[in-house]
Amino acid sequence: PRECAASAFGEEHFDVQLVVREWMDEVPVSPEAEFRGFVHKGSLNAMTQYFSVVHFSELVENKDIIEQRVLEFFDSVKSFDQTRVICD
Repeated sequence: PRECAASAFGEEHFDVQLVVREWMDEVPVSPEAEFRGFVHKGSLNAMTQYFSVVHFSELVENKDIIEQRVLEFFDSVKSFDQTRVICD
């Protein structure tokens, strides 16, 4: 049988958590408007499209505006523990 990553590398390296959140109508239904951010030590270090297999030219055209809005939003929600998180 195939080993899962937790048993192959030791369970102490994995802190798996399942997060369930209430659906909000304010969440965009447009796939081009969904992003995933990677936070380490309280700093937003990287961001990518959530649907990375599709190219949306409007994202490239509006990169600076999108970046500014995401950073403003991130700064407004910094009250949670941000040691290591992935934000959708």
